[in-house]
Amino acid sequence: MSVLFPRLSVVRTVAQVSFVVLGCLLCSDFVQAKEMLEKKPQPVEVTLEAFKVMVDPKSGAETFVAADRINGKEVVEYRVKYRNVSNNTVEKLTAVLPIPTGVDYLPASEQPSGAFASVDGKVYAAIPLKKQIKNTKGTLVEVLVPYTEYRFLQWSVGDLLADSSKTVSARVKMSAVSVKKPKEKAK
Repeated sequence: MSVLFPRLSVVRTVAQVSFVVLGCLLCSDFVQAKEMLEKKPQPVEVTLEAFKVMVDPKSGAETFVAADRINGKEVVEYRVKYRNVSNNTVEKLTAVLPIPTGVDYLPASEQPSGAFASVDGKVYAAIPLKKQIKNTKGTLVEVLVPYTEYRFLQWSVGDLLADSSKTVSARVKMSAVSVKKPKEKAK
């Protein structure tokens, strides 16, 4: 099994940057969404890229190669670059990085540190995420949300000066998939 990593490069207003990154990756008609967003020039250009993280076994040095697909235990680094293409400062930029189904967020891999996470793209909280569940006695207890359930990371980037950019990133790996071995037919 492999996971496809789309590339995205569209332009949209700051207030709708989250929609660009989230909506286009999750919508079924990427081409139509991209065309809609490109109709009017906007101050922030958003580019999402995925890179395989290659580690030299001798030196431990990391290198990166474009990742169109991943297999098995490969680690991928997502990078979302926000570039202000206007002559004005964009204030209070919020950066969002989606984590698609089929891959799992690797804890403490986000850059810069201090990101918030979400399982639904609506409610964000500090990492590690926590939730309340009922135990066997019916009492509510707080438990950690498994990292495998994280679907979005968000950063408060602050102001983005004219003709400048900021990049956020995080690493993922392919989700563990349980494949049942088919039963042999009786002879």
